[in-house]
Amino acid sequence: LALQGDGVGRITAAGNEKGKVAFVPYTLPGETIRAEKIIEKKTYGRWLPEEIVRSSPDRIKPSCPYHFQPDPKGIWCGGCNWQHFPVEKQREAKKRLVSETLGRLGGFADLPEIDLIYVDDRWRYRNNVQIAFGSRGDTIISGFRAPDSHEIVDIDDCLLQSSASVRIFNNIRQTARVLGFTPYERHKDRGWLKHLLIRSSETGNVLVILVTRNARFPEQKKFLQLIASQCPEVVSIYQNLQPVTSKVITGPQWIHLWGEIKLEENLCGLRLNYSPGAFFQVNTKAASLLYQKAIQEAEIEPGMTVLDLYCGVGGLTLMAAQYAEQVIGVDEFSPAIADAKDNARENGVANVTFFTSPVEEFLRQGISSVCSSSESLIAILDPPRAGCRSEVIDRLLSLAPRRIIYVSCDPATLARDLKVLSVKYQVSTLTVVDLFPQTAHIETIARLDKKEA
Repeated sequence: LALQGDGVGRITAAGNEKGKVAFVPYTLPGETIRAEKIIEKKTYGRWLPEEIVRSSPDRIKPSCPYHFQPDPKGIWCGGCNWQHFPVEKQREAKKRLVSETLGRLGGFADLPEIDLIYVDDRWRYRNNVQIAFGSRGDTIISGFRAPDSHEIVDIDDCLLQSSASVRIFNNIRQTARVLGFTPYERHKDRGWLKHLLIRSSETGNVLVILVTRNARFPEQKKFLQLIASQCPEVVSIYQNLQPVTSKVITGPQWIHLWGEIKLEENLCGLRLNYSPGAFFQVNTKAASLLYQKAIQEAEIEPGMTVLDLYCGVGGLTLMAAQYAEQVIGVDEFSPAIADAKDNARENGVANVTFFTSPVEEFLRQGISSVCSSSESLIAILDPPRAGCRSEVIDRLLSLAPRRIIYVSCDPATLARDLKVLSVKYQVSTLTVVDLFPQTAHIETIARLDKKEA
Protein backbone atom coordinates (compact mmCIF):
# COMPACT_ATOMS: atom_id res chain seq x y z
CA LEU A 1 0.00 0.00 0.00
CA ALA A 2 1.19 3.51 -0.85
CA LEU A 3 0.90 6.41 1.58
CA GLN A 4 -2.23 7.86 -0.03
CA GLY A 5 -3.97 4.47 0.00
CA ASP A 6 -3.32 3.14 -3.49
CA GLY A 7 -2.04 -0.35 -4.08
CA VAL A 8 1.46 -0.42 -5.58
CA GLY A 9 2.38 -3.08 -8.10
CA ARG A 10 4.30 -3.87 -11.26
CA ILE A 11 2.90 -4.10 -14.75
CA THR A 12 3.10 -7.65 -16.09
CA ALA A 13 1.86 -6.82 -19.60
CA ALA A 14 1.58 -3.69 -21.76
CA GLY A 15 4.44 -3.83 -24.20
CA ASN A 16 7.45 -1.75 -23.24
CA GLU A 17 5.76 -0.77 -19.93
CA LYS A 18 6.30 -4.21 -18.45
CA GLY A 19 7.84 -3.93 -15.01
CA LYS A 20 6.91 -0.27 -14.58
CA VAL A 21 5.49 0.77 -11.22
CA ALA A 22 1.70 1.15 -11.14
CA PHE A 23 -0.35 2.94 -8.50
CA VAL A 24 -3.87 1.50 -8.43
CA PRO A 25 -6.61 2.76 -6.09
CA TYR A 26 -9.15 0.37 -4.49
CA THR A 27 -6.64 -2.49 -4.41
CA LEU A 28 -4.89 -4.48 -1.69
CA PRO A 29 -1.54 -6.25 -1.31
CA GLY A 30 -1.46 -9.69 -2.94
CA GLU A 31 -4.09 -8.91 -5.59
CA THR A 32 -3.77 -9.23 -9.34
CA ILE A 33 -5.64 -6.52 -11.21
CA ARG A 34 -6.58 -5.80 -14.79
CA ALA A 35 -6.65 -2.03 -15.08
CA GLU A 36 -6.87 0.97 -17.38
CA LYS A 37 -4.14 3.62 -17.40
CA ILE A 38 -5.29 7.14 -16.56
CA ILE A 39 -1.99 8.94 -15.80
CA GLU A 40 1.43 8.27 -17.31
CA LYS A 41 4.75 9.49 -15.94
CA LYS A 42 8.31 8.57 -16.84
CA THR A 43 8.85 6.08 -14.03
CA TYR A 44 5.31 5.16 -13.00
CA GLY A 45 1.67 5.22 -14.02
CA ARG A 46 -1.68 5.51 -12.27
CA TRP A 47 -4.38 3.02 -13.25
CA LEU A 48 -8.04 2.38 -12.46
CA PRO A 49 -9.12 -1.23 -11.85
CA GLU A 50 -11.39 -2.92 -14.37
CA GLU A 51 -11.30 -6.41 -12.90
CA ILE A 52 -10.05 -8.06 -9.72
CA VAL A 53 -8.39 -11.11 -11.24
CA ARG A 54 -7.15 -12.50 -7.94
CA SER A 55 -8.64 -11.07 -4.75
CA SER A 56 -7.00 -10.53 -1.36
CA PRO A 57 -8.54 -12.49 1.54
CA ASP A 58 -8.81 -9.12 3.29
CA ARG A 59 -11.13 -7.66 0.64
CA ILE A 60 -14.71 -6.98 1.79
CA LYS A 61 -17.77 -5.68 -0.02
CA PRO A 62 -18.06 -1.88 0.36
CA SER A 63 -21.17 -0.67 2.17
CA CYS A 64 -21.54 2.38 -0.07
CA PRO A 65 -23.11 1.93 -3.53
CA TYR A 66 -20.90 4.74 -4.91
CA HIS A 67 -17.64 3.07 -3.89
CA PHE A 68 -15.54 1.30 -6.52
CA GLN A 69 -17.01 -1.83 -8.13
CA PRO A 70 -14.95 -3.81 -10.67
CA ASP A 71 -16.97 -2.70 -13.68
CA PRO A 72 -15.21 -0.96 -16.58
CA LYS A 73 -18.31 1.16 -17.22
CA GLY A 74 -18.69 2.34 -13.63
CA ILE A 75 -18.11 5.80 -12.24
CA TRP A 76 -17.14 5.84 -8.58
CA CYS A 77 -16.89 8.38 -5.84
CA GLY A 78 -13.34 9.53 -5.17
CA GLY A 79 -14.00 10.16 -1.48
CA CYS A 80 -13.43 7.33 0.99
CA ASN A 81 -10.97 5.01 -0.76
CA TRP A 82 -10.67 2.15 1.77
CA GLN A 83 -14.19 0.79 2.19
CA HIS A 84 -13.03 -2.48 0.61
CA PHE A 85 -10.62 -2.88 3.57
CA PRO A 86 -11.81 -3.90 7.10
CA VAL A 87 -11.44 -1.03 9.60
CA GLU A 88 -9.19 -3.07 11.88
CA LYS A 89 -6.87 -3.72 8.93
CA GLN A 90 -7.04 -0.04 7.97
CA ARG A 91 -5.75 0.98 11.40
CA GLU A 92 -2.87 -1.46 11.33
CA ALA A 93 -1.98 -0.28 7.82
CA LYS A 94 -1.92 3.34 9.01
CA LYS A 95 0.54 2.47 11.77
CA ARG A 96 2.70 0.60 9.29
CA LEU A 97 2.61 3.44 6.75
CA VAL A 98 3.70 5.98 9.38
CA SER A 99 6.62 3.73 10.38
CA GLU A 100 7.63 3.09 6.76
CA THR A 101 7.38 6.78 5.80
CA LEU A 102 9.42 8.03 8.74
CA GLY A 103 12.02 5.41 7.97
CA ARG A 104 12.15 6.01 4.22
CA LEU A 105 11.86 9.80 4.12
CA GLY A 106 13.12 10.73 7.57
CA GLY A 107 15.88 8.18 7.98
CA PHE A 108 14.53 7.00 11.34
CA ALA A 109 15.72 3.44 11.92
CA ASP A 110 14.79 3.06 15.58
CA LEU A 111 11.34 4.45 16.29
CA PRO A 112 9.24 3.91 19.43
CA GLU A 113 6.30 1.55 19.16
CA ILE A 114 3.38 3.39 17.59
CA ASP A 115 0.28 3.81 19.74
CA LEU A 116 -3.19 3.77 18.15
CA ILE A 117 -6.27 5.58 19.46
CA TYR A 118 -9.74 5.77 17.94
CA VAL A 119 -13.44 5.96 18.66
CA ASP A 120 -15.67 3.13 17.51
CA ASP A 121 -17.77 5.31 15.16
CA ARG A 122 -16.71 4.15 11.72
CA TRP A 123 -19.72 5.62 9.87
CA ARG A 124 -21.61 8.96 10.04
CA TYR A 125 -18.69 10.64 11.81
CA ARG A 126 -17.92 13.65 9.60
CA ASN A 127 -19.01 17.11 10.70
CA ASN A 128 -17.97 18.80 7.46
CA VAL A 129 -18.91 18.05 3.84
CA GLN A 130 -18.07 19.80 0.55
CA ILE A 131 -20.42 18.89 -2.29
CA ALA A 132 -19.86 19.91 -5.91
CA PHE A 133 -22.65 20.99 -8.27
CA GLY A 134 -22.89 20.37 -11.99
CA SER A 135 -25.39 19.41 -14.65
CA ARG A 136 -26.38 16.40 -16.69
CA GLY A 137 -28.50 17.57 -19.56
CA ASP A 138 -31.02 19.97 -18.03
CA THR A 139 -30.83 18.42 -14.56
CA ILE A 140 -28.77 19.72 -11.64
CA ILE A 141 -26.55 17.01 -10.18
CA SER A 142 -24.41 17.16 -7.05
CA GLY A 143 -22.00 14.94 -5.20
CA PHE A 144 -18.28 14.16 -5.09
CA ARG A 145 -15.64 13.95 -7.81
CA ALA A 146 -14.65 10.70 -9.44
CA PRO A 147 -11.00 9.65 -8.89
CA ASP A 148 -8.50 11.75 -10.86
CA SER A 149 -11.37 13.55 -12.55
CA HIS A 150 -13.58 16.62 -12.36
CA GLU A 151 -16.60 14.47 -13.21
CA ILE A 152 -19.29 14.58 -10.52
CA VAL A 153 -20.76 11.39 -9.10
CA ASP A 154 -24.41 12.23 -8.41
CA ILE A 155 -25.27 10.88 -4.96
CA ASP A 156 -28.26 10.66 -2.63
CA ASP A 157 -26.38 9.55 0.48
CA CYS A 158 -22.91 9.52 2.00
CA LEU A 159 -22.29 7.02 4.79
CA LEU A 160 -19.63 9.24 6.38
CA GLN A 161 -22.07 12.14 6.83
CA SER A 162 -24.68 12.46 9.54
CA SER A 163 -28.25 11.64 8.56
CA ALA A 164 -29.20 15.28 9.14
CA SER A 165 -26.42 16.47 6.82
CA VAL A 166 -27.59 14.11 4.05
CA ARG A 167 -31.21 15.18 4.48
CA ILE A 168 -30.24 18.87 4.26
CA PHE A 169 -28.08 18.23 1.20
CA ASN A 170 -30.89 16.49 -0.65
CA ASN A 171 -33.33 19.24 0.33
CA ILE A 172 -31.02 22.00 -0.91
CA ARG A 173 -30.38 20.19 -4.21
CA GLN A 174 -34.13 19.84 -4.78
CA THR A 175 -34.66 23.48 -3.83
CA ALA A 176 -31.93 24.52 -6.28
CA ARG A 177 -33.75 22.60 -9.02
CA VAL A 178 -37.11 24.13 -8.18
CA LEU A 179 -35.72 27.68 -8.06
CA GLY A 180 -33.79 27.24 -11.29
CA PHE A 181 -30.25 27.81 -10.01
CA THR A 182 -27.60 27.43 -12.72
CA PRO A 183 -24.87 25.00 -11.67
CA TYR A 184 -21.25 25.80 -12.46
CA GLU A 185 -19.74 24.05 -15.50
CA ARG A 186 -16.01 23.84 -14.93
CA HIS A 187 -15.03 22.92 -18.49
CA LYS A 188 -16.90 25.97 -19.84
CA ASP A 189 -16.22 28.25 -16.84
CA ARG A 190 -19.83 29.33 -16.63
CA GLY A 191 -22.75 28.98 -14.25
CA TRP A 192 -23.38 30.23 -10.72
CA LEU A 193 -23.64 27.54 -8.00
CA LYS A 194 -20.30 25.79 -7.41
CA HIS A 195 -20.39 23.99 -4.06
CA LEU A 196 -22.47 23.35 -0.98
CA LEU A 197 -20.65 23.18 2.35
CA ILE A 198 -22.41 21.75 5.40
CA ARG A 199 -20.84 22.04 8.86
CA SER A 200 -22.57 20.32 11.77
CA SER A 201 -21.93 20.12 15.51
CA GLU A 202 -22.42 17.49 18.20
CA THR A 203 -25.23 19.68 19.54
CA GLY A 204 -27.21 18.94 16.35
CA ASN A 205 -26.93 22.42 14.82
CA VAL A 206 -25.92 22.92 11.19
CA LEU A 207 -24.28 25.78 9.28
CA VAL A 208 -24.83 25.90 5.50
CA ILE A 209 -22.62 27.66 2.93
CA LEU A 210 -23.37 28.10 -0.77
CA VAL A 211 -20.20 28.74 -2.78
CA THR A 212 -21.06 30.77 -5.86
CA ARG A 213 -19.24 32.36 -8.76
CA ASN A 214 -20.49 35.87 -7.99
CA ALA A 215 -22.50 37.82 -5.42
CA ARG A 216 -25.88 37.71 -7.12
CA PHE A 217 -28.41 35.37 -5.52
CA PRO A 218 -31.56 34.69 -7.54
CA GLU A 219 -34.63 33.90 -5.43
CA GLN A 220 -32.58 34.52 -2.27
CA LYS A 221 -35.54 35.32 -0.01
CA LYS A 222 -37.47 32.28 -1.19
CA PHE A 223 -34.44 30.02 -0.74
CA LEU A 224 -33.85 31.20 2.83
CA GLN A 225 -37.51 30.76 3.73
CA LEU A 226 -37.64 27.23 2.30
CA ILE A 227 -34.45 26.03 4.00
CA ALA A 228 -35.34 27.62 7.35
CA SER A 229 -38.79 26.01 7.32
CA GLN A 230 -37.84 22.59 5.93
CA CYS A 231 -34.50 22.06 7.71
CA PRO A 232 -34.93 22.90 11.41
CA GLU A 233 -31.34 21.85 12.21
CA VAL A 234 -29.97 24.71 10.10
CA VAL A 235 -29.11 27.67 12.33
CA SER A 236 -26.98 29.70 9.91
CA ILE A 237 -26.68 30.27 6.15
CA TYR A 238 -23.74 31.90 4.37
CA GLN A 239 -22.74 32.65 0.80
CA ASN A 240 -19.08 32.42 -0.20
CA LEU A 241 -17.76 34.00 -3.39
CA GLN A 242 -15.22 32.06 -5.43
CA PRO A 243 -14.93 33.84 -8.81
CA VAL A 244 -11.98 31.83 -10.14
CA THR A 245 -11.52 28.22 -11.20
CA SER A 246 -9.29 26.77 -8.52
CA LYS A 247 -8.53 23.69 -6.45
CA VAL A 248 -9.39 25.88 -3.46
CA ILE A 249 -13.13 25.53 -2.99
CA THR A 250 -13.85 28.74 -1.08
CA GLY A 251 -12.94 32.29 -2.00
CA PRO A 252 -11.97 35.17 0.30
CA GLN A 253 -15.40 36.81 0.68
CA TRP A 254 -18.07 35.51 3.08
CA ILE A 255 -21.62 36.92 3.15
CA HIS A 256 -23.82 36.16 6.13
CA LEU A 257 -27.38 35.65 4.85
CA TRP A 258 -29.39 34.35 7.80
CA GLY A 259 -29.23 33.04 11.36
CA GLU A 260 -26.31 32.67 13.76
CA ILE A 261 -22.91 34.18 12.98
CA LYS A 262 -20.95 31.15 14.19
CA LEU A 263 -21.44 27.46 14.93
CA GLU A 264 -20.94 26.21 18.47
CA GLU A 265 -19.23 22.93 19.33
CA ASN A 266 -18.50 21.23 22.65
CA LEU A 267 -15.05 19.68 22.83
CA CYS A 268 -13.24 18.36 25.90
CA GLY A 269 -15.41 20.42 28.22
CA LEU A 270 -14.90 23.61 26.21
CA ARG A 271 -17.52 25.60 24.33
CA LEU A 272 -15.92 26.50 21.01
CA ASN A 273 -17.53 28.81 18.46
CA TYR A 274 -16.09 28.99 14.98
CA SER A 275 -16.68 31.00 11.81
CA PRO A 276 -17.68 29.26 8.57
CA GLY A 277 -14.17 29.42 7.08
CA ALA A 278 -12.23 28.44 10.19
CA PHE A 279 -10.51 25.05 10.45
CA PHE A 280 -12.05 22.47 12.76
CA GLN A 281 -11.28 18.74 12.85
CA VAL A 282 -13.85 16.81 10.80
CA ASN A 283 -14.35 14.07 13.40
CA THR A 284 -15.33 15.72 16.68
CA LYS A 285 -15.26 12.63 18.91
CA ALA A 286 -11.89 11.47 17.62
CA ALA A 287 -10.57 15.05 17.83
CA SER A 288 -11.33 14.97 21.56
CA LEU A 289 -9.01 11.98 21.89
CA LEU A 290 -6.37 13.70 19.78
CA TYR A 291 -6.43 16.88 21.91
CA GLN A 292 -6.35 14.95 25.18
CA LYS A 293 -3.39 12.86 23.98
CA ALA A 294 -1.49 15.93 22.75
CA ILE A 295 -1.89 17.68 26.10
CA GLN A 296 -0.93 14.52 27.97
CA GLU A 297 2.25 14.14 25.92
CA ALA A 298 3.15 17.80 26.45
CA GLU A 299 3.56 17.20 30.20
CA ILE A 300 3.00 20.87 30.99
CA GLU A 301 4.21 21.91 34.43
CA PRO A 302 3.29 24.99 36.52
CA GLY A 303 5.28 28.05 35.46
CA MET A 304 5.70 26.90 31.86
CA THR A 305 4.90 28.81 28.68
CA VAL A 306 3.24 26.97 25.79
CA LEU A 307 3.42 28.06 22.16
CA ASP A 308 0.41 26.77 20.19
CA LEU A 309 1.42 27.34 16.57
CA TYR A 310 -1.27 27.08 13.85
CA CYS A 311 -3.78 27.29 16.70
CA GLY A 312 -7.00 27.74 14.70
CA VAL A 313 -9.96 28.58 16.94
CA GLY A 314 -7.92 27.84 20.05
CA GLY A 315 -9.03 24.40 21.25
CA LEU A 316 -5.55 23.14 22.19
CA THR A 317 -4.56 26.60 23.41
CA LEU A 318 -7.38 26.70 25.95
CA MET A 319 -6.75 23.13 27.07
CA ALA A 320 -3.05 23.85 27.64
CA ALA A 321 -3.95 26.97 29.63
CA GLN A 322 -5.34 24.77 32.41
CA TYR A 323 -1.78 23.65 33.24
CA ALA A 324 0.58 26.40 32.01
CA GLU A 325 1.44 29.82 33.34
CA GLN A 326 0.71 31.31 29.94
CA VAL A 327 -0.16 30.10 26.46
CA ILE A 328 0.40 31.92 23.17
CA GLY A 329 -1.69 30.97 20.15
CA VAL A 330 -0.62 31.93 16.63
CA ASP A 331 -2.50 31.58 13.34
CA GLU A 332 -2.53 33.61 10.14
CA PHE A 333 -6.29 33.25 9.50
CA SER A 334 -7.72 36.33 11.20
CA PRO A 335 -11.33 35.02 11.58
CA ALA A 336 -9.95 31.98 13.43
CA ILE A 337 -8.00 34.20 15.82
CA ALA A 338 -11.12 36.32 16.40
CA ASP A 339 -12.97 33.07 17.21
CA ALA A 340 -10.14 31.99 19.54
CA LYS A 341 -10.29 35.26 21.49
CA ASP A 342 -14.07 34.93 21.82
CA ASN A 343 -13.66 31.32 22.94
CA ALA A 344 -11.18 32.34 25.64
CA ARG A 345 -13.67 34.87 27.00
CA GLU A 346 -16.57 32.41 26.70
CA ASN A 347 -14.67 29.78 28.70
CA GLY A 348 -13.24 32.20 31.26
CA VAL A 349 -9.59 31.57 30.31
CA ALA A 350 -7.38 34.59 31.03
CA ASN A 351 -3.79 33.30 30.69
CA VAL A 352 -3.83 33.13 26.88
CA THR A 353 -2.71 35.59 24.21
CA PHE A 354 -3.50 35.22 20.52
CA PHE A 355 -1.64 36.67 17.54
CA THR A 356 -2.78 36.94 13.92
CA SER A 357 0.40 36.24 11.99
CA PRO A 358 2.08 33.68 9.76
CA VAL A 359 3.93 31.43 12.18
CA GLU A 360 7.31 32.07 10.57
CA GLU A 361 6.88 35.84 10.94
CA PHE A 362 5.87 35.53 14.58
CA LEU A 363 8.87 33.35 15.36
CA ARG A 364 11.18 35.67 13.42
CA GLN A 365 10.33 38.47 15.84
CA GLY A 366 11.42 36.31 18.78
CA ILE A 367 9.58 35.53 21.99
CA SER A 368 12.23 36.50 24.55
CA SER A 369 9.81 38.98 26.08
CA VAL A 370 7.40 36.22 27.09
CA CYS A 371 9.71 33.33 27.89
CA SER A 372 13.09 33.71 29.57
CA SER A 373 14.17 30.04 29.42
CA SER A 374 13.87 27.36 26.76
CA GLU A 375 13.52 24.79 29.55
CA SER A 376 10.20 26.36 30.56
CA LEU A 377 8.91 26.43 26.95
CA ILE A 378 6.72 23.81 25.23
CA ALA A 379 5.78 24.09 21.54
CA ILE A 380 2.66 22.52 20.01
CA LEU A 381 2.47 22.41 16.20
CA ASP A 382 -0.58 21.53 14.13
CA PRO A 383 0.34 22.76 10.63
CA PRO A 384 -1.61 22.23 7.40
CA ARG A 385 -0.90 19.24 5.15
CA ALA A 386 2.15 20.96 3.66
CA GLY A 387 3.84 20.87 7.07
CA CYS A 388 6.01 23.63 8.51
CA ARG A 389 8.00 26.03 6.40
CA SER A 390 11.75 25.58 6.77
CA GLU A 391 12.02 28.92 8.56
CA VAL A 392 9.62 27.69 11.25
CA ILE A 393 11.74 24.58 11.85
CA ASP A 394 14.95 26.66 11.94
CA ARG A 395 13.47 29.08 14.48
CA LEU A 396 12.27 26.24 16.67
CA LEU A 397 15.77 24.80 16.67
CA SER A 398 17.06 28.21 17.79
CA LEU A 399 14.40 28.59 20.47
CA ALA A 400 15.06 25.02 21.63
CA PRO A 401 11.87 24.44 23.67
CA ARG A 402 12.07 21.59 26.15
CA ARG A 403 9.51 19.58 24.23
CA ILE A 404 7.68 19.76 20.87
CA ILE A 405 4.31 18.13 20.20
CA TYR A 406 3.83 17.84 16.45
CA VAL A 407 0.30 17.03 15.23
CA SER A 408 0.39 16.06 11.54
CA CYS A 409 -2.12 15.04 8.88
CA ASP A 410 0.57 13.95 6.39
CA PRO A 411 3.28 11.44 7.38
CA ALA A 412 5.48 12.56 4.44
CA THR A 413 5.78 16.19 5.56
CA LEU A 414 6.02 15.01 9.16
CA ALA A 415 9.02 12.85 8.21
CA ARG A 416 10.65 15.77 6.40
CA ASP A 417 10.27 18.13 9.38
CA LEU A 418 11.26 15.56 12.01
CA LYS A 419 14.42 14.78 10.06
CA VAL A 420 15.57 18.40 10.46
CA LEU A 421 14.45 18.64 14.07
CA SER A 422 16.33 15.42 14.90
CA VAL A 423 19.54 17.47 15.10
CA LYS A 424 18.42 18.48 18.61
CA TYR A 425 15.38 16.28 19.32
CA GLN A 426 14.54 12.63 19.62
CA VAL A 427 11.15 11.11 18.82
CA SER A 428 9.96 9.82 22.20
CA THR A 429 6.41 8.72 21.31
CA LEU A 430 4.28 8.31 18.20
CA THR A 431 0.50 8.03 18.16
CA VAL A 432 -1.78 7.39 15.20
CA VAL A 433 -5.28 8.81 15.69
CA ASP A 434 -7.89 7.27 13.38
CA LEU A 435 -9.74 10.47 12.56
CA PHE A 436 -10.76 9.26 9.11
CA PRO A 437 -12.14 5.68 9.04
CA GLN A 438 -12.78 4.25 5.55
CA THR A 439 -10.02 6.48 4.12
CA ALA A 440 -6.22 6.35 3.93
CA HIS A 441 -5.85 9.76 5.63
CA ILE A 442 -3.60 9.52 8.69
CA GLU A 443 -3.36 11.81 11.72
CA THR A 444 -0.22 11.46 13.84
CA ILE A 445 1.02 12.93 17.12
CA ALA A 446 4.80 12.94 17.56
CA ARG A 447 6.38 13.88 20.87
CA LEU A 448 9.90 15.27 20.56
CA ASP A 449 12.15 15.67 23.57
CA LYS A 450 15.39 17.62 23.55
CA LYS A 451 18.46 15.42 23.41
CA GLU A 452 20.85 15.50 26.31
CA ALA A 453 23.87 17.67 25.63
